Amino acid sequence: MVALCGLLGMSACEIPFEIEQKGTSLIYFQAIANQDTFVVYPRYAAAIGQPLENDVTFDVTLQVNGEKIPLDGSEKGIRHCRYAFREGDQVSVTVGAEGLPTVEGLTTVMKKPVVTDMSWKEVRTHEIQATQVTLTLQHTPQDDEYYAIQIPSTSTTYYSDGTFSEYSYYETPGYILSSTESLKIDPDDFLQLEYSPGRILRNGNYRPFVLLARKHFEGNKYSFYLNSYDIGFRDEQANKATPVGAKKTYRFHLYRLSPEFYRYAKALYQSNFDFLSNMGLTPANFTYTNNSNGLGFTGNAIACNPVELVVEKNFSEGSVPE
Repeated sequence: MVALCGLLGMSACEIPFEIEQKGTSLIYFQAIANQDTFVVYPRYAAAIGQPLENDVTFDVTLQVNGEKIPLDGSEKGIRHCRYAFREGDQVSVTVGAEGLPTVEGLTTVMKKPVVTDMSWKEVRTHEIQATQVTLTLQHTPQDDEYYAIQIPSTSTTYYSDGTFSEYSYYETPGYILSSTESLKIDPDDFLQLEYSPGRILRNGNYRPFVLLARKHFEGNKYSFYLNSYDIGFRDEQANKATPVGAKKTYRFHLYRLSPEFYRYAKALYQSNFDFLSNMGLTPANFTYTNNSNGLGFTGNAIACNPVELVVEKNFSEGSVPE
């Protein structure tokens, strides 16, 4: 409390400074390769004191191993194509526009992750019941390897009158089973953005995409909980009839990320919670970039074939469904 009050007190002080009204407007873009899609999103990044330009025509070139690949889409918006990327492909993206420096981004396509086994078990504590899922990879990740997981799910409830209700949502992995364990929360366990193939990265949780590093694996195994203490619960859709059964289907998409993809995504997530900078107490936390002569990043995210878990339950008379 003392430290927080001190910071708040500092925010009341006036620290005059001048912003240097100099700089060069640049091109910003995100360029992302998946195993079968590519997307690049170019934008005009105005220098301080310069007006924004929304009507900019971009010249975008994609090359894979030196071969030019045609792109679809608007010259003033997102460009994309279908392409079967393979491990080791050298991907080069060049974006130019009149009056702006030409920007280049490079990335090497990562090896597709292979999940050799999936196991699960119910875990109960005095506070919660959760499902522990373990995904086993073909090899043990190294310190310079990065991953992400995405879990699109469907919940179906069956009722005594023969009807059923169903909704789709995205589950997120949890790591905590009790309030006591919540004292040991690691912020890196919650690095989460919105992303899906054919789209760009952005802050949000509509399609949660959770970042994973070497620390999240024990050997070649990655374990997490569904419906854990740090995630919470979802209520089933209301229905006047008695629930008699339920089915939940989870699809686990494990991605291998190129280092630049992981670093940009982590920086983007952290920038959204840089409250000291937002209060004017520290310098801004600028977003990571690996694009030459511009801003943004070029990277790739290669997913494994999804592993599916189906859990079915029948409810006895008078029981309460989870």
